[in-house]
Amino acid sequence: MPEQIWDGPDLPPYLRFGGTTDAAMPLLWAHSEYVKLHRSAADHRVFDLVEPVYERYVTGTGQRKTIEVWKPNHQVQTVPAGALLRIQANSPFLLHWTGDDWQHSTDTRSHGTAIGIEFVDIPLPKEQKNPFNSLSCGSTKIAGSQRL
Repeated sequence: MPEQIWDGPDLPPYLRFGGTTDAAMPLLWAHSEYVKLHRSAADHRVFDLVEPVYERYVTGTGQRKTIEVWKPNHQVQTVPAGALLRIQANSPFLLHWTGDDWQHSTDTRSHGTAIGIEFVDIPLPKEQKNPFNSLSCGSTKIAGSQRL
């Protein structure tokens, strides 16, 4: 097994290029999969089944909210009513937006993730009919003529 062959520089006294690592992890993984297979057969059910994933992709009964992601390299032009519009960027931003043709406006600060992505989520009402005129990030217009 490739995981058990040392392919780096020698690290005396144990690891030599082309030699074994004496690692048991690949064998442990294979053994655990074998145990799960036996447990699943005994239960007549997949032992480590993730129910929400099964419902979504196999039975088609899982609940899934429509989400559209707008980012500089994927500028969506339409978003269905009742969907979630996510505005995403690589740095913190303040989103200035409206859902009522600028009768009222909202400023929303982005939220950061552990992987350095900033985002703002805008839940759109099911009865949304007005065009979403523009999205602004600071003084920079980042989208125009969003049809919701």
